[in-house]
Amino acid sequence: MGRLEEFVFGHVLRFGLRWLERRNLWVPQLAWEAWQAVCLIPLNDVVIPRKNPAGEWEFLLTRREENDPEWPGRPWHIPGGKWRPWVRDKQTGVRVACSQESACCEVTRAELSGLEIDLVHEVGTCFWDEFGYRYPVTHTVICFPKGPVAETEDRKFFSVRDLPNNMIRRQGGFLEQAEEWLMVNR
Repeated sequence: MGRLEEFVFGHVLRFGLRWLERRNLWVPQLAWEAWQAVCLIPLNDVVIPRKNPAGEWEFLLTRREENDPEWPGRPWHIPGGKWRPWVRDKQTGVRVACSQESACCEVTRAELSGLEIDLVHEVGTCFWDEFGYRYPVTHTVICFPKGPVAETEDRKFFSVRDLPNNMIRRQGGFLEQAEEWLMVNR
């Protein structure tokens, strides 16, 4: 793309986004997906730790959905999701900035049946290419649950030394970072 095309494309895109914003409209899903293919996409991985009876740290993992096109075979993973910079307030309908804490709470609502959490600390940031988006960056965030966490067939705690074989490979390193932080700070 030449400089003129970039200039025109940038102005058309800016105009379109401002037009949506002025009308208090949300970006359509197809447009959002196209945007993700060319832009840096922030993700939050919500690491939920606990200590087992032997005093070792364990971390909550969940299974991906059976029909997930990005991760076939239902691998285990750290619960996570996109960190959208703006969210629409459910009561007022107004767009508001989305904090990391809000984004992590959104993950627990969507993936962990509304588990209430306390945001503790971001322990790592990682750019990676084993994901469906072109430019993802994952923020690994330790969040302690405010109550007990029930394990199910698709939601279990694992130690870093006993991770399941069918886990999203890169996330094992995220858990190692979390464990190192916990051993020093907790």
